[in-house]
Amino acid sequence: PAPFIHSLLCGRVIQTPRADRHGDPIAAMERWAADLARRSREDEEIVLLELQARLRRLAQRPSPPHPPPGPSRGLDPVARIAAHIARHYRDPFEAAFYGRASGLHPRSAMRLFRRACGATLLEHVTFHRIAHAQRLLATTSAKIIDIAQEAGFASASRFYKAFHQVCGQTPTAFRRSAPPPPPPPPPPP
Repeated sequence: PAPFIHSLLCGRVIQTPRADRHGDPIAAMERWAADLARRSREDEEIVLLELQARLRRLAQRPSPPHPPPGPSRGLDPVARIAAHIARHYRDPFEAAFYGRASGLHPRSAMRLFRRACGATLLEHVTFHRIAHAQRLLATTSAKIIDIAQEAGFASASRFYKAFHQVCGQTPTAFRRSAPPPPPPPPPPP
């Protein structure tokens, strides 16, 4: 349903009871992580199907935990902008780029997005970049500067500042607190 998709694209947290008739979501996530660590195409497909089923169940709930803000007529352009951000967050930030993706003037796109999602375009792009960096910090041993560039940051200083603002700690501290990355898969026989 559109309100559910809108909530997800705008970064809303959708909660489910710790244990419901579909099982413990924490246990499910741990199982999915273990399955993905095996790096098997079949395991990956199973995890994706289970995730899709879980999301569909969440979407069927009679009332979402947070009603989507903003006018409903703005849903389609906002959804297009959010999807565009999800695909291009590592590219250099240009408001005109997102305006074109939504079919709106850049200022209109920025204003509509902020009103609907409670964050500016740049803040949303930065959240995506930080999430990408967190994944790399937790799952690789790559250098932090390389991770910053891979996540779309043009400078190390901007990366460190944004990471600290969003996470409340440095990338190094985050990496230390994350579980160790899984070992690489064995070479094919």
